[in-house]
Amino acid sequence: MSKQCKDRTRGCKVELLYVDNCPNVDQVRLDLASVIEELGCGCEILELCGDYPSPTILINGQDVIGQDQTGSNPSEGACRLDLPTRDQIRSALISSK
Repeated sequence: MSKQCKDRTRGCKVELLYVDNCPNVDQVRLDLASVIEELGCGCEILELCGDYPSPTILINGQDVIGQDQTGSNPSEGACRLDLPTRDQIRSALISSK
């Protein structure tokens, strides 16, 4: 039996942040949607295009790979090389509160 989100009816705040023309966002978008469907979370994805490290996935305001998004970040407005993985997305969704 697969793990599921803690409260399937509550959902959570999921944000996909990216810069325009980032070549990595499409695959991360697909992975995110797939993991949400797999877990049955019922989460909606808010996509924001702007000056962000791209792509970044926030679950309830927390970056799934653990980077702080509140302060200065040298990769703002650029494509990331440390892309969120399906396992990181899954873990963040399962542990979301």
